[in-house]
Amino acid sequence: MNEEVNPRLALDVSRIARDVSMDILGIDKILKLHGLSPAEWDALRASEDFKRTLVSMIKEWNTASNTKERVAVKSATAVEASLEWIMENLGDPDIPFIQKIEALKFVARLASLGETGRDGHAGERVVIQILTNAHDVTPVTIEAKVAHTPLIEGKAEDM
Repeated sequence: MNEEVNPRLALDVSRIARDVSMDILGIDKILKLHGLSPAEWDALRASEDFKRTLVSMIKEWNTASNTKERVAVKSATAVEASLEWIMENLGDPDIPFIQKIEALKFVARLASLGETGRDGHAGERVVIQILTNAHDVTPVTIEAKVAHTPLIEGKAEDM
């Protein structure tokens, strides 16, 4: 059974499938996040395009080579969920001052979420993911490491 999917949802199939495949948020939260009604969710779940995309996303999300990213994303989601509580409780007089300072340090580190090297620069890896709603195309992930080329010092007139 392949029901017609609302054109608005057709554009979001990949994003919704990604969120479902990650299995971090419950379906109710995903529906709220994407502004879906239960009827729209039922129609989307019946869509062959959504089913294909979801299966592909689940396979990609669960690959062994994706373990580090899965842990990072799930950890970041847990941290994000706790941020509101941290901010609300910073003014609580029953919480010791040192714990408030540690919470503020933690939030400050999160302001630049992501790994940094010893020199403070972002990680040395680039990941590009190409998603499409085409029926016969699976998502493509391109990963590359930044090559370090030696710096040539000198002046233009020396050349």
